[in-house]
Amino acid sequence: MAARSGRLATLLGAALAALAVALPANAASPSAEQQLADRFAPVVRLKEHKEECGSGEPYRPASVDLVLGNSEVTLRNADTGAKRTAPTAADLYGLGDAWYLDLPGDPLSPGCSYEQQFLRWNGDRPPVTYAHVATEKGKPGKLALQYWFYYTFNDFNDKHESDWEMIQLAFDADTAEQALSQTPAEVIYSQHGGGEFAAWDASKLQKVGDHPVVYPGSGSHANYYGQNLYLGRSASEGFGCDDTRGPSTEVRPQAIVIPTTPDSRESAFAWLAYSGRWGQRERGANNGPTGPNTKDQWLAPITWMDDTGRDSSVTVPGGSTFGPNVAGFFCGAVAKGSNLLNAVVDSPWTWLCVFGVLGLACAALVHRTRWRPHDPVPVEQPRAVGQVLRAAWTLHRDHRRFVLAVGLSFLVMSVVFSAVWAVLLKFTGIGDFVSVADRQSPVTALLALLSGGTGVLIAAVFTTAATAAFVAGLDDGRTLTTRQALHVLRTRWRPLVGVTALVTVVSAVLIVTVVGIPLAIYLLVRWGLVTPACVIDRQGVKGSRSESARLVHGGWWRTLGVTALVNVTPLIVAPLIGVIILLLFSGVAIWFVNLIGSLVFMFVYPYSGLAIALYFYDRRARRESPAAA
Repeated sequence: MAARSGRLATLLGAALAALAVALPANAASPSAEQQLADRFAPVVRLKEHKEECGSGEPYRPASVDLVLGNSEVTLRNADTGAKRTAPTAADLYGLGDAWYLDLPGDPLSPGCSYEQQFLRWNGDRPPVTYAHVATEKGKPGKLALQYWFYYTFNDFNDKHESDWEMIQLAFDADTAEQALSQTPAEVIYSQHGGGEFAAWDASKLQKVGDHPVVYPGSGSHANYYGQNLYLGRSASEGFGCDDTRGPSTEVRPQAIVIPTTPDSRESAFAWLAYSGRWGQRERGANNGPTGPNTKDQWLAPITWMDDTGRDSSVTVPGGSTFGPNVAGFFCGAVAKGSNLLNAVVDSPWTWLCVFGVLGLACAALVHRTRWRPHDPVPVEQPRAVGQVLRAAWTLHRDHRRFVLAVGLSFLVMSVVFSAVWAVLLKFTGIGDFVSVADRQSPVTALLALLSGGTGVLIAAVFTTAATAAFVAGLDDGRTLTTRQALHVLRTRWRPLVGVTALVTVVSAVLIVTVVGIPLAIYLLVRWGLVTPACVIDRQGVKGSRSESARLVHGGWWRTLGVTALVNVTPLIVAPLIGVIILLLFSGVAIWFVNLIGSLVFMFVYPYSGLAIALYFYDRRARRESPAAA
């Protein structure tokens, strides 16, 4: 019995010893801050990126270890020229704003190098977010839980190495322990220089359990609540458009709790005592950013939230507009303008020469042409390009009632035909065919091209034909009313439809093949006068094409310049006026601005038809009387 008791005591002692050995590895439970960070760690949905160097968001929220201790990264001092390769967190500790990290590559001309660099550095590492639990002096009963995201490159309108973004959850609590027993009162997502509020129970805040869902803008990493195209008109909103539209790739970053101030140079988070820049120094918005510890919200999260937050962001509505889309024009103009500005900053002398040559060329063209006389009557006479443009404007100005009637007809026809296409796509097999067909196939691309622009195309042909009939009336000594011009079109609608369909299909097929684009451009210019030939000369389908080709012969480049100029004018003037309204009146709704742009386009577009008709008579006069020309 005693022996059995001894063996039992021995086994119990051994078990206790084994438990004692195991306890140090498992007994330490996560801190309240870590538990809080894990419970509310965000779900990040990035714009899908299917192929290397393709569209979408290639970067992921990453660990700073990608750049710290990296032999390809150099720490530099802008004042002294001092540098250190593969800087560590300890090397960054306490350094000021004269220092910056220099990653390989040129941020103003990034190409695909930074994306490939990130993929090589990151490998299979999981995504990371840095969680910071903060309180603010003088704000009792308020606690902020911040999640900071580090990206190795910002590829937006501004382009810079490294990017820091964050979201913040605010609790009515004094400590993390108290916050664990409740849910956040509100959240704010950082967006460029500002941020957007949402109550925890707001419908716009998507959640997976207790995890808020974040949609970073492609390239900028500004954080949003949904999948939209967001328009910014200020530093706080960002100047340009953030795209979070799907499809998306979901990642769940691991939350790493970081202190407000690192203990020492030996701390794993010694980089939090670095106030220099995390990317190459550049001018303006392209400068590398500073880290989280330099931001206002680091020590004053509640004040920052109250001062910078706004209730909503401006979204660009989907669907089409009749005429150029003002918001789309703004987004594209800002993006291309930013790229051009970056190129100028990167190579100023090269671009100075380019702009100089272009300016001299434009001045020479303006000086070379004649602008007077610009009387539109007699209609058939040789005119310089400047005279064509001014004579068309004179007609547009002096016959506003006709211009407005034709413009209104353009608008109505665009609406009607777009509605017809929408019905066909929804209630016939066309829509199903497009949805299941290979998106890369020429047939699908052709259908998409035709369905998207048929209404506007028909309305544009109508406008050009109506103005051609009006100018032909002036040539006969009559000023046609809108009804009389429409009567002329009723007698010519069959050849008009036939020649328009032929030109459209041929050019569309050539464009879809890509290799046929040069031929499509050549034919579109060669057939650029088919509408006035059909209406004014009363030619059929074949005769209209032959007459246009005959008149354009010997003046292909001149015809290209005139037709391009008069057709681009409404496409620039209308959205430009809308953009001015958009920038001057911050509270105006996007749909209203698009409506203004469409109405301006409706009024301006007949100018193109008048100019084309006058140019038709110019080419005819030159062909029939070369001596006079």
